Amino acid sequence: MCVLGGGGGNLSKQDSDRLEKLVKKAGSVVGRKQETIESVCQRRLTDRLTSILADETHPLKPEFDSRRIDRSGRLRAMVARTSRFRNSFVPRAIHAFNQSHVRGLYHVSLS
Repeated sequence: MCVLGGGGGNLSKQDSDRLEKLVKKAGSVVGRKQETIESVCQRRLTDRLTSILADETHPLKPEFDSRRIDRSGRLRAMVARTSRFRNSFVPRAIHAFNQSHVRGLYHVSLS
């Protein structure tokens, strides 16, 4: 799980901006543009979710399978009443997976 959090997560906006500035500075020192923290976190969330979907023995697999939309392959979002739950792994991973699925980056079969 990404400690920094995709889209904020466990990080304040001010801290996130500071880290992005640091990454940008590191990119200029190295001489290459670096991947943003946001994109790294989104990719890690999606990768972790796809590994859960591929693992038949994982305890969260039935939860994610029950949220699968047959026609599109996307996952139904969870209702989150508190920001603590909204920023937890499952809702953030579903959101990241759906975004990457729309762009055609990931496809995981149920079989």
